[in-house]
Amino acid sequence: MFDVTQEADGGFTAECLTENIFTQGDSWDELRANVKDAVAAFYFDRPGEEVLNSLRSGFGWGYGHYLIFIAAAAVGTGIEVNVDAVIGEATISDRAAAWTLAIPVALYVVCVWVLHRAPGDHRGLSLAIPPAAALMLVTPLLPVPLVWTALLAVACVVLSACNPSATAPDRYTVVNSTKMYACSNATPI
Repeated sequence: MFDVTQEADGGFTAECLTENIFTQGDSWDELRANVKDAVAAFYFDRPGEEVLNSLRSGFGWGYGHYLIFIAAAAVGTGIEVNVDAVIGEATISDRAAAWTLAIPVALYVVCVWVLHRAPGDHRGLSLAIPPAAALMLVTPLLPVPLVWTALLAVACVVLSACNPSATAPDRYTVVNSTKMYACSNATPI
C-alpha cells in the first residue's frame, strides 16, 4: 500500500506504508512503473520469468515455498518451547528444546537458499550457506545453543546480503529512512 502525493511541480511521489520503499515519477504512468520496479527490486532479486520458465520450475518454486512457510511456523513454535524451557515450564530438556529451534531454522535457511540463489551461482559466499545451516544442527550440543543458532542465522543473512545474485538488477533504487541504496550491492548512491 502506497501513499501517493502530487508535488508542486506536477510530479508524483509514492511512499510505501509498510516497507521502506520510496519512488517518484513525472507522470502517473511513470510513477506506476517506478513503483512496480521498486517493489520488484525490494522483494525479488531475479525476474519471475527467469525462475518460472517451465511448469516443472513453477511447481518447484510454488511448493518449495510451502517448506519455507512450514519452517517459519516451526521457528515460532521453537521459540515458544525455548521460552518455556528458560522459565522452567517445559516438560522437555533444554537440549531437546534447543533442537526445536535449530532444526526449523536450518530448514528455513536451506529452503530459502535453494529457491532464491541464481542458477549457476557457484561463488564462495553463496556456497557457505548450506554448511552454516548444517552447523545449526550441531548447536544444541554446545553451551548456550540458542546464541549459536542465532549467530549462524545472522551469518547466513550477512552472507546473502554480501553476495547478491549475479542477475540482480542494478537500475533499481530502494530508499531507506536516511540513505538511498542500490539493491544490487547495498552501497549508498
